[in-house]
Amino acid sequence: MASGSPVAVNEMAWNDLPPLDLTTVKASEVVAGAEIGRGEFAAVFVGTLRGATVAVKKQVAPAEDDVDDAAQVAVALARELRVLAACDHAHVLRYVGACADPDRPVGDGGVGPGAGVWTVTEYAERGDLLRLLEDAAVDLDWGLRLRVAKELASALAYLHGRELLHRDVKAANVFLDGDYRVKLGDFGMATACGDGGRASTLCGTEAYMAPELLLDGGEGYGAAVDVFAFGCVLAELGLRAAAAAALPRSPRDLFALDDDDLRSRLGARGAPGSYVELAAQCLGYEDHERPAADDAEAWL
Repeated sequence: MASGSPVAVNEMAWNDLPPLDLTTVKASEVVAGAEIGRGEFAAVFVGTLRGATVAVKKQVAPAEDDVDDAAQVAVALARELRVLAACDHAHVLRYVGACADPDRPVGDGGVGPGAGVWTVTEYAERGDLLRLLEDAAVDLDWGLRLRVAKELASALAYLHGRELLHRDVKAANVFLDGDYRVKLGDFGMATACGDGGRASTLCGTEAYMAPELLLDGGEGYGAAVDVFAFGCVLAELGLRAAAAAALPRSPRDLFALDDDDLRSRLGARGAPGSYVELAAQCLGYEDHERPAADDAEAWL
């Protein structure tokens, strides 16, 4: 994952989001069960809250001896909680609440080094889309794939309509409930970017990064980077392969894709022609060549 120092973008829009509140659930009412996922600074558990099944993400900021990581994790935590709390959409992971980890208290200054936070969300029992694509035992017909694609486009259209960029769209951050309905999650890299503004922090996951990010280092970009990443997910859905393998690119070719090869491979997998065309357009080399997320939703 490439990253840079956090940069404030459109602070007025951030001020419109709810303040960080770590008292919306009580730790004593949260019961964490089996672990279902783990990252560098967080573990996710299936749990219960007052009898309801939920997901519990326990995140810990690094210790003080790693000040840079501690600061970035604290910023990511605050972003994710504020964005989740502000969203209300069928295909965005539903926020239930958050509380301070009773064993790692949060100080008066907010989430600092060594502090812990529990984030409670709805439980997406099918797990993430990447895991599903890699499970050969699961049959994914094209009806289901098209529905997943449309629901993800709907989530992005909603965010962009609220002047929010996700900035880490990928199959591993697309979760599925028991009915295989999309729930877009992981908003630690989200940022506000409205009124024609351009974000400038280099962040995301390299295999899903648009050419302007890889070449310009985040010198200024907009919602088109999310649309490019969405195109990568369309390729993953169609080819049942992770983006790094499904979409080979190299600095030698200025990170350009072989458009004809992609179309041929998707067609060979039975992708409808309209789906192939949408994937190709979302993966356009120039940002102005890509459709807006709401147009992609309508396309599907």
